[in-house]
Amino acid sequence: MAASAAAKPANRFYVYLFLRPDGTPYYVGKGTGRRQWHPLRCAPLPPDPARNVRVLDGMSEEDALAWERLLIAHYGRKDNGTGILRNLTDGGDGLAGYVFSQEQRKRRTEINNQRWSDPAARQALSGKNKQRFTDPDAVEKVRQSNRAVWSDPARIAEHSARMAAIAADPEHRARRSAAQVARWADPEKRRRHSERFKNRIFSEDHKEKIRQSIRALSPRHTWAAPDGQQFTGSAYDVSQLPNAPSRRSLTELATGKRPRSKQGWIYVCPAGRDVA
Repeated sequence: MAASAAAKPANRFYVYLFLRPDGTPYYVGKGTGRRQWHPLRCAPLPPDPARNVRVLDGMSEEDALAWERLLIAHYGRKDNGTGILRNLTDGGDGLAGYVFSQEQRKRRTEINNQRWSDPAARQALSGKNKQRFTDPDAVEKVRQSNRAVWSDPARIAEHSARMAAIAADPEHRARRSAAQVARWADPEKRRRHSERFKNRIFSEDHKEKIRQSIRALSPRHTWAAPDGQQFTGSAYDVSQLPNAPSRRSLTELATGKRPRSKQGWIYVCPAGRDVA
């Protein structure tokens, strides 16, 4: 992951405040990415996203830590009787860039595997999440929080650059490939996956939504039948016509993998483009 780590800009840190309804801060933090939207035990997120304020941005980690310490010292902490903040430290103790050792990673994996191998633990978390998202107010708060995060152009650009750097890292791609190969090489895993989908019953409404999504995302092309008649649409739509090739065959015609289908159909051109 050396390539992705090197791609991170040095001045990606910021300082943020959680504000009370009267405008006074109750927490000062420093972070990168989505850090300001993570709830803390000592300081929950403000119900109103407008009271989660980024006050300083585009700094090095050293400068952000210095400003964090300065603001905490200015407002004071409630736990030691010096002020109004819920911070439990004087700041400047961030762990950005900390790299876990292989032994630490292995230990964390073992703990998580042990925890989620317990059916009762999985059931408890599932029930908690289901109950949480049956509350319209909770759903609306999550929706507003996500809108606030993803309406920030700088946040979107930072996320896109980070994901592109990770995807371009050969080491990362090799690890993902090896993990997928190992995952699907397990016969028991393939059997469970197959059984889960065999037993899944989709309603007609759900099936129609899937069909509409496929149509909306599929590019439109023009194919010609053996009698010369041309048909325009997505591969899915055209494949539904009488005596038409399958969607896979139509796609192979459009991508040049075969010049003609078994039924004698040929590819003409992308929709909206004149034949040369």
